[in-house]
Amino acid sequence: MSGEQANSAVSTLKSAFPGLAVNVVQRNQAKNMKKLIVVGCVDEDLYVASRNKGMLLCVQGVKASENIRKYAMMVHNGNMLHRLLNMMLEGTESPWYTFTKITRKCAGGPVHDYVVSLYNARTRWAPYTDEEKRVVHAWQNGLKGSGRVSQNALVTSLVAACLVGSLRDNELGLNEVQDWGFMPSSEHTSENTTLRAIKEWFRIVFNGRKSEDLFVRTNSRRRSHYGGPAEPRPGPATQFPSLQLGKRYRSGGIRGRVVCVIDDYLTIGASMEAARQLLLAAGAKRVVCIALGGFNRQKRRGEFAYTKGTPVTRLCLEFDDEDNVQVGTGGDGPDVGTVTEQRTCSGTTLAQCCVDSGIFSTRAQMPQRVDNAGVA
Repeated sequence: MSGEQANSAVSTLKSAFPGLAVNVVQRNQAKNMKKLIVVGCVDEDLYVASRNKGMLLCVQGVKASENIRKYAMMVHNGNMLHRLLNMMLEGTESPWYTFTKITRKCAGGPVHDYVVSLYNARTRWAPYTDEEKRVVHAWQNGLKGSGRVSQNALVTSLVAACLVGSLRDNELGLNEVQDWGFMPSSEHTSENTTLRAIKEWFRIVFNGRKSEDLFVRTNSRRRSHYGGPAEPRPGPATQFPSLQLGKRYRSGGIRGRVVCVIDDYLTIGASMEAARQLLLAAGAKRVVCIALGGFNRQKRRGEFAYTKGTPVTRLCLEFDDEDNVQVGTGGDGPDVGTVTEQRTCSGTTLAQCCVDSGIFSTRAQMPQRVDNAGVA
């Protein structure tokens, strides 16, 4: 882009968003920028976005490099780009459907972990209109790799929600994340290619170094949403010893690091809580858990649930000589925190608006194997 074109683009954005700080920055000068949106088409734009953990957009039809076509969020046209920026910067839609903040007491002061979900996945027994149900089903089909909402739309909407939070108040602090992971399937022989592709996309774009799986499943277990209408769903402790850290993250590989875990659905939070406590027991500094869909179901008697003002029950996790973990009988351990904030969006979330408005250009699927040469 020439200097004249850049100045013209800046003037246009400043006119559209009077409160937005827009500047022309040379690529080699763009460093340590915590709130960055890059609209670009060449590899250098990807590197700038990755180094600064910013959002990378590209308008469909612009001549773009192969890496940009892989990792940028493709917006249909200039009008849709304007609409997206307006929703992100000035819109009132909530980035999250469910939001839980867990505060832990640490030597350096309080530390906050988060468990959030992106959209309301509950269509049964919910006060949905036919239109709202259509949007939710479109999301669910996207997770299964079918329907008009592709995995690309899932990722782009998730990134949009993450960036909105970063631009507004940086509550989740995703720009601090160093390691990205996803929850493995309950069936240890099954591979969740959708979540792995989403995790890899985040890792590349947000400059994560480790490509190895954060967790491994050693044997199959019952899924949290199975069971009769009155039967308590499995709690966090039932995840062990089936859930283990991947080899790259053992022997102190996670100590002092900020970790983000991605899952497809959040039912009662048991799987996410098991993952969070496993990471804390392994020495993680802070944990953010993000689910694409949330069910927000009422607690049944005797089952796990996050409750505002209530301390989270600590699992007594013990590691053997090979760093395999199991639930023990007691002993000291890190503070796992108290739920200090909890809320549910009563309207349409930003992600649902992004998908239903047709802002994003869709692709058949996210790349299953990514090349991080020169990026991470």
